[in-house]
Amino acid sequence: MTPRVSAFLIVKNEAKRLPACLASLEGVADEIVVLDSDSTDDTLEIARAAGARVASRPFDGFGAQKQAALELCRGEWVLSIDADERLTPALASEIRALLDGKPAAVGYEVRRELHYLGHRLRFGGTGSDWVLRLARRERPASPARPYTSGSRSTVLRRAFARRCPTTSTSGSPSTWPR
Repeated sequence: MTPRVSAFLIVKNEAKRLPACLASLEGVADEIVVLDSDSTDDTLEIARAAGARVASRPFDGFGAQKQAALELCRGEWVLSIDADERLTPALASEIRALLDGKPAAVGYEVRRELHYLGHRLRFGGTGSDWVLRLARRERPASPARPYTSGSRSTVLRRAFARRCPTTSTSGSPSTWPR
């Protein structure tokens, strides 16, 4: 059976953060893909114990790693998440409700709240932003970009009702499949 949602992560030495991230995906992701870059800690064992499909690949850039992880996914929808991010129960519920209906967009952005030393950043223009995290696998609307945040997002918004040409943060063209 083809999974409905494939969550994917690129990791290296994330044994401390990975269990909470994977636990937050329960009930949302039918498949979890973890692409490792030569971890020397227990990252691979933790991912396998959680039922993730694990692959290894030398790191050659965030875009290339994300693309390789995306290509391993089999689900109709893909959810990009970093090991230091978590889906809140409210966001998980919102994703399930969205996908139980008839989603109008090919991609959805998630409001990401940034935390530092246990406190949410609220000022200075860096406290929260919108990042594309959920997209149809065959027609993503924008590349997933690497971030290091402690996400506590509870809001989804429609990213693109139709496909838009995009570039990555480095200015190079998107590497997501067309």
